[in-house]
Amino acid sequence: MYSQSEKICSFYASELHLTTILMEYVYEKTKEGRKILNILEKDLIKEAESVIELFKCKQALKADIKNIGWKKADDESINKLQDEYNGDIIIIAGSQKFVENVKGKVPNTNTIIDCYELLENASDTMDVLESHDYILMTDGVKKITEVLK
Repeated sequence: MYSQSEKICSFYASELHLTTILMEYVYEKTKEGRKILNILEKDLIKEAESVIELFKCKQALKADIKNIGWKKADDESINKLQDEYNGDIIIIAGSQKFVENVKGKVPNTNTIIDCYELLENASDTMDVLESHDYILMTDGVKKITEVLK
């Protein structure tokens, strides 16, 4: 599949679209016991709660998915990332400027998924794809070379 050193990206058209893309991935990784942190430019609480309720799984797992953090990240929490976060998956979502700023502050021992707001990054989409190995889509993580055939 993919390892921590390989780069994963995703693109989304709206907050609901982003939540839908992330939810299956988050669900599977949470079932595996992986620790996930969302660093979001915009609040996704309402969208996450709506999508989580559609999942047919145990309430405890739903609670774990809700607890990974779906609210907008503040500057203080972003600045503390390097010293305080010891999980293994970090999802960064927002404008290209936001994603690049946060990436500079996260430990590089983590799996990092860069999620770009499509409307703000439409002109740079190919550059982003060329700088990543995999893309997260609604049907899972795919090798970019396979998607672009």
